[in-house]
Amino acid sequence: MDTLHCCSDYFKQAGWHCSMLGDAHGSGALYISTPIVLSGGKPLDFYVQQQGSKVLLTDDGITLFALRSLGFDFSDKRHWKGLEKIARRHHFTLSDDGAFQAEFDAKQDAAWGSEMLLLCAEIHAWEKEHSSQGDMDFSLSDHVESILKKMSPDRELQHPVTVEVGRALLEFDFKWGDLFIDAIRPSNQAVNARLRKGILMQRIGEDANVLFIVDDRFNAEKARQELSVLGGVAPAIALTDFEQREDYAA
Repeated sequence: MDTLHCCSDYFKQAGWHCSMLGDAHGSGALYISTPIVLSGGKPLDFYVQQQGSKVLLTDDGITLFALRSLGFDFSDKRHWKGLEKIARRHHFTLSDDGAFQAEFDAKQDAAWGSEMLLLCAEIHAWEKEHSSQGDMDFSLSDHVESILKKMSPDRELQHPVTVEVGRALLEFDFKWGDLFIDAIRPSNQAVNARLRKGILMQRIGEDANVLFIVDDRFNAEKARQELSVLGGVAPAIALTDFEQREDYAA
């Protein structure tokens, strides 16, 4: 059996699609659909175009459009920050019109191919984590941010932040002074993800100053149950209690 034919069949069955495009996306543009799929079933796609000694990669904004279709609210560009950080890690930018794009040396095929796949994988992980939180409109994050600013206006507040623990990259909603904070809805999926994060942060030791804030405004009993689970790996507090805790403002 022809080896090239087998490889072609394999990549097709594995979810890859590749085709040449006409003038709509520029002369000689290559369309690549990856097997990395968002929760709504949309594969992450890219266009590749060689211009002289450079290769241009862009998703033409279709990734952000797909995330919006899932319910993510990107009307406030502060909500883009997590995706912007992911883009920068892989030598991409997120343009003002919502397109992931990058320029690479045409001779570095393996390099740009690898970075494109790593970018897609991280976007997929980001979408999965935020979907599990049930905060795709970022209303919980925005609410907690307003509390932090009111509680201690002069304390440095960063969001989101990424911590490297071994080979793992952990994203937290906020770093408030020396405290890493995640604000979550009381769902099993969200709590399980934070359990892993709390356990990994324990490896850092005393520098791992973590706080999980669980939204108890709509289901106090469920929040109480999840708080008891999270409390086994890191400090955890109900949102309504956190609002009243003056000691955190000190």
